[in-house]
Amino acid sequence: MNKPFISVVTATYNSADLIQRCIDSVASQTFRGFEHILIDGASTDGTVGIIRANQDKLAYWISEPDTGVYNAWNKAVPHMRGEWVLFLGSDDKLVDRFVLEKMVPVLEDAYPEHDIVYGIVIGVKRGTEEELYVDGEPWEERKYKFNRARRELPPHPSTFQHRSLFSGENTFDETFRIAGDSDFLTRQVIRKDPLFHPLRVVFFSMGGLSGLLGKREYMMWEEELLISKRYNITVPKQILLVNLIKSVSKDLLFILFGKHLLCYIVDFYRIVTFRKPIHFKNK
Repeated sequence: MNKPFISVVTATYNSADLIQRCIDSVASQTFRGFEHILIDGASTDGTVGIIRANQDKLAYWISEPDTGVYNAWNKAVPHMRGEWVLFLGSDDKLVDRFVLEKMVPVLEDAYPEHDIVYGIVIGVKRGTEEELYVDGEPWEERKYKFNRARRELPPHPSTFQHRSLFSGENTFDETFRIAGDSDFLTRQVIRKDPLFHPLRVVFFSMGGLSGLLGKREYMMWEEELLISKRYNITVPKQILLVNLIKSVSKDLLFILFGKHLLCYIVDFYRIVTFRKPIHFKNK
């Protein structure tokens, strides 16, 4: 049996500080049956110069204005040659040089019973490998859980998707600003169960508290409610209420205490619940 070819797709915009790390983590893979496609949204911070300096490591790249990450991913689809596709964030990196080599035997046997195979995401402080959380569990344990206003899904940063899922030019719904990957995965998992493989796949950079406040948080709620309605998914009202209280409380604390103090509050909560702080180091 021929080993599957893998497409790794990265969307970038003003990613000069970490894009080299991302590119190197792919280029160093011991399994060589892959391509790396990079779609840049007309960066202005030096990203394009770094991409040009690494173009020998890329199968295809382009830099032009886009309307967001889902538009960039859709632009990559016509250029993907892989049987399996992994979308890797520009500020993320593969855990080590053996990730694809270790995943390939699972991918070989997965299709057609499974067209989504996912592993473990390691949440880290941005630009580091300092572990903050681990996300990944068998689908049998995950499929009946809920997250905010939608059902739980495979963690997209560690998810390999079969090429057959990308049949049209607009695979990702570009009307979504934040939850387009959740919409895509929801559409797939209600049709066919994904397969979990307990492999640490990616270091996922956490941006801290700023990305989880105000307009962005409520946009996520709006889009996730739309997804649940679109696919006739009923989220228990008590779960919706608890999650909404968490979101509102976070914003109220921000208004009352400001971002800096709120970061301390969030980190204190993480420490007392036996998790590592995100924003500040332990003294």
